[in-house]
Amino acid sequence: ASFLAHAASCVKDYQCLRNVQQSSRSSTAVNLHIDTTINITNTNAFLIADKKVCIVVRLDKMLVDSRQAKLSITLEGAKIMSISPTKAQYTCLRSEEIKAACGHVKMVRAEWHKQDNMWLVELTEEVDTVWSPNLHLKLLTLFKEMKALRN
Repeated sequence: ASFLAHAASCVKDYQCLRNVQQSSRSSTAVNLHIDTTINITNTNAFLIADKKVCIVVRLDKMLVDSRQAKLSITLEGAKIMSISPTKAQYTCLRSEEIKAACGHVKMVRAEWHKQDNMWLVELTEEVDTVWSPNLHLKLLTLFKEMKALRN
């Protein structure tokens, strides 16, 4: 959580700095855009609140591609599950090896076309979900914690 708070602070500082720099330039300045590609593979994200609430998000592959006209996000092998935090070691597995998941997406692509402000989402392969009151309550607690962190 402290990493996310620090990252948000850095983004806000960058935006303030960018606004100051843009206001100091002449009106004929060129709008700059940095094309960015981020590729993340074999990642487990643990979202923990109150040391009793633990949600694991597994991503086999995630590709984020930001261009001037659009933002593209591709997820392959994404699963979400609820676990109870213990002192035992957690073994990181590929998404296809995880059996007790509450949600699974084999492949999803999302594109945001900036000029039209339009989202396009493609679920190209299998999608499985199972209702879990336990996961629902954990997600609710996690969102409340993140909202409190923002304020």
